[in-house]
Amino acid sequence: MPWQTLQNNTDCGVFLMRHMETYKGDKKKWDTQFKEEGQPGQREQLVRLRIKYADAMLTSHVNEKRNFVIRESNFLYNKLAGKGLLKAIVESSKKKTKGRNVKK
Repeated sequence: MPWQTLQNNTDCGVFLMRHMETYKGDKKKWDTQFKEEGQPGQREQLVRLRIKYADAMLTSHVNEKRNFVIRESNFLYNKLAGKGLLKAIVESSKKKTKGRNVKK
Protein backbone atom coordinates (compact mmCIF):
# COMPACT_ATOMS: atom_id res chain seq x y z
CA MET A 1 0.00 0.00 0.00
CA PRO A 2 1.58 3.26 -1.01
CA TRP A 3 -0.23 5.18 1.75
CA GLN A 4 0.82 3.09 4.74
CA THR A 5 2.46 4.91 7.62
CA LEU A 6 6.00 4.34 8.73
CA GLN A 7 5.98 5.95 12.17
CA ASN A 8 2.40 5.97 13.46
CA ASN A 9 1.83 2.73 15.31
CA THR A 10 -1.03 3.90 17.54
CA ASP A 11 -3.84 4.65 15.06
CA CYS A 12 -4.05 1.25 13.35
CA GLY A 13 -7.70 0.82 14.37
CA VAL A 14 -8.64 4.16 12.81
CA PHE A 15 -6.78 3.26 9.61
CA LEU A 16 -8.52 -0.14 9.51
CA MET A 17 -11.98 1.35 9.97
CA ARG A 18 -11.36 3.97 7.27
CA HIS A 19 -10.07 1.35 4.84
CA MET A 20 -13.15 -0.81 5.41
CA GLU A 21 -15.41 2.23 5.04
CA THR A 22 -13.90 3.46 1.76
CA TYR A 23 -13.04 0.26 -0.12
CA LYS A 24 -15.73 -0.43 -2.72
CA GLY A 25 -14.12 -3.35 -4.55
CA ASP A 26 -11.97 -1.43 -7.03
CA LYS A 27 -8.38 -0.96 -5.90
CA LYS A 28 -7.62 1.51 -8.69
CA LYS A 29 -10.37 3.93 -7.61
CA TRP A 30 -9.80 3.42 -3.87
CA ASP A 31 -9.29 6.74 -2.11
CA THR A 32 -9.17 6.83 1.69
CA GLN A 33 -8.65 10.61 1.62
CA PHE A 34 -6.01 10.27 4.34
CA LYS A 35 -3.53 13.08 4.63
CA GLU A 36 0.03 11.85 4.25
CA GLU A 37 1.99 11.02 7.37
CA GLY A 38 3.40 14.18 8.92
CA GLN A 39 1.28 16.46 6.73
CA PRO A 40 -0.41 19.37 8.54
CA GLY A 41 -3.88 18.40 9.66
CA GLN A 42 -3.29 14.65 9.78
CA ARG A 43 -3.51 14.48 13.58
CA GLU A 44 -6.82 16.39 13.56
CA GLN A 45 -8.14 14.18 10.76
CA LEU A 46 -7.37 11.07 12.82
CA VAL A 47 -9.03 12.56 15.91
CA ARG A 48 -12.19 13.37 13.92
CA LEU A 49 -12.29 9.84 12.50
CA ARG A 50 -11.71 8.32 15.94
CA ILE A 51 -14.68 10.33 17.26
CA LYS A 52 -16.83 9.29 14.27
CA TYR A 53 -16.13 5.57 14.70
CA ALA A 54 -16.42 5.62 18.49
CA ASP A 55 -19.76 7.40 18.20
CA ALA A 56 -21.04 4.85 15.69
CA MET A 57 -20.11 1.91 17.92
CA LEU A 58 -21.14 3.40 21.25
CA THR A 59 -24.52 4.72 20.09
CA SER A 60 -25.42 1.73 17.92
CA HIS A 61 -28.85 0.25 18.59
CA VAL A 62 -27.17 -3.13 19.22
CA ASN A 63 -25.05 -1.72 22.07
CA GLU A 64 -26.75 -2.84 25.28
CA LYS A 65 -25.14 0.08 27.16
CA ARG A 66 -26.23 2.66 24.57
CA ASN A 67 -28.53 4.67 26.85
CA PHE A 68 -25.90 4.79 29.59
CA VAL A 69 -23.27 5.94 27.09
CA ILE A 70 -25.54 8.68 25.73
CA ARG A 71 -26.42 9.92 29.24
CA GLU A 72 -22.77 9.99 30.33
CA SER A 73 -21.56 11.62 27.12
CA ASN A 74 -24.20 14.36 27.44
CA PHE A 75 -23.04 14.98 31.01
CA LEU A 76 -19.39 15.14 29.92
CA TYR A 77 -20.19 17.35 26.96
CA ASN A 78 -22.07 19.83 29.15
CA LYS A 79 -19.22 19.81 31.65
CA LEU A 80 -16.55 20.47 29.00
CA ALA A 81 -18.55 22.62 26.54
CA GLY A 82 -17.24 25.87 27.98
CA LYS A 83 -13.67 24.60 27.75
CA GLY A 84 -13.81 23.58 24.10
CA LEU A 85 -14.53 19.85 23.94
CA LEU A 86 -12.53 19.05 20.82
CA LYS A 87 -9.57 21.05 22.10
CA ALA A 88 -9.67 19.08 25.36
CA ILE A 89 -9.71 15.79 23.45
CA VAL A 90 -6.84 16.82 21.16
CA GLU A 91 -4.76 18.02 24.12
CA SER A 92 -5.44 14.78 25.97
CA SER A 93 -4.40 12.79 22.90
CA LYS A 94 -1.17 14.77 22.59
CA LYS A 95 -0.32 14.14 26.25
CA LYS A 96 -0.87 10.40 25.84
CA THR A 97 1.38 10.13 22.78
CA LYS A 98 4.06 12.52 24.04
CA GLY A 99 7.14 10.63 25.10
CA ARG A 100 6.12 7.36 23.45
CA ASN A 101 8.83 5.59 21.56
CA VAL A 102 7.99 5.58 17.88
CA LYS A 103 9.47 2.89 15.64
CA LYS A 104 11.45 4.15 12.69
